[in-house]
Amino acid sequence: MVPGEDAHHDHVDDGEAAHSAGHSHADLNCFAPGTEPVVFAAVARVSPAPAATSGELRAAVDSFVLALVDQLVAAGCVLVGHIKGALESAAGDRLAFSVTSATEAPRWSGKLGEPVAEFRVTLNVIVFAVTDEEVQDAVFRCWSAHVNASTQWQR
Repeated sequence: MVPGEDAHHDHVDDGEAAHSAGHSHADLNCFAPGTEPVVFAAVARVSPAPAATSGELRAAVDSFVLALVDQLVAAGCVLVGHIKGALESAAGDRLAFSVTSATEAPRWSGKLGEPVAEFRVTLNVIVFAVTDEEVQDAVFRCWSAHVNASTQWQR
């Protein structure tokens, strides 16, 4: 045994039963009560009217994401794990965005052909210390306020 090592936690692959003798990890939780992660995922068909350019869609989604983060922080969010999404055209073009902090603007990759008359948006949000309902309400409210398009959400 190496000096300073705890022989009790020397994890040799001798099965869980041998490891569990004397103690249990079942009660370990790295989140304080009320700060657990919330995962929101949805897909929507989006039809801007009139058709939009990639630049217009990026500006609208930037505005949506920043407003969403502001609302989540106001509701008590303590950490943005990520807010990610992709806009996909019928032709297979893809424009993706990502945020991993409450203090950053979305990062973008990819492109969409123009004009964009319809696209599919896939959205994934992982945040901490807010409720499922607060996240869902904020997503739908901010999308409606910042993306000027007919949107049919599916969860």
